[in-house]
Amino acid sequence: MNLKHLTTLFCLIFCVLLSTAQKPRKVKKVSEKLSFSTAKYEVLKSNKNKKHGFYKEYDDYYRRLIVSGQYDLGKKEGLWKEWYQSEDLKSEGNYLNDEEVGVWVFYDDTGNLLHKYDYDSKTLLYSKECGNDKEYEILIKEESVWKTLDCPPSILGGMNSLTVDSAYIFSKSRFNVKEVGGIYANISIHIRKDGTVGEMKANNSFLNSDYIAILEDAINNKEVVWLPAELDGEKVDAYVNFKSSITSSRRTE
Repeated sequence: MNLKHLTTLFCLIFCVLLSTAQKPRKVKKVSEKLSFSTAKYEVLKSNKNKKHGFYKEYDDYYRRLIVSGQYDLGKKEGLWKEWYQSEDLKSEGNYLNDEEVGVWVFYDDTGNLLHKYDYDSKTLLYSKECGNDKEYEILIKEESVWKTLDCPPSILGGMNSLTVDSAYIFSKSRFNVKEVGGIYANISIHIRKDGTVGEMKANNSFLNSDYIAILEDAINNKEVVWLPAELDGEKVDAYVNFKSSITSSRRTE
């Protein structure tokens, strides 16, 4: 093949690639008021219900960034991050086709690494909570006993995150009760060895039906990953304690 024919071939290949290259999709910027935050993101001009491009969420009170990531044709893709209201990083990891993939890291509200979790293998790689001397209630052959565990039952991201989130939702929602002196929750949650949630026992709690509904929704959220307890290298049924206190409440009329 001479130089002239080779040049013509390269031109043809380039033209084919250029013609088949995906054109940039036209997007429109949107600002949406959520329950307790404001989300700013992009949607397709051809389909305003499909997010495509950046996504950022800001806390309404402090006006601080609390979530950031990217959407690709309505599905989460790439690196996503979440922050506490204190601006400390809460979690970060990658999405692929709207599902968490690979290793994610979670931090407590003081900035220390709390959990490292591999979503591909559904394996807990690290937990700051493991190795403490505290005794937990566990079930062995349906009998309740108290033992020191290798790792206690917990929720990915920490029980404190669940405590703060449920209290925040309740205190800001229209479900607040009328001058009852507040809410106090002291609940034992049964986490089975397969990571599912069993019974919940209220221990001297002062609750109301609206708060219970908020708490049950949070505990049974399908996106939540519960971490079963481990004893002598084996996963076991155990109870994790949940505490939350709201000092005063008033119903929104």
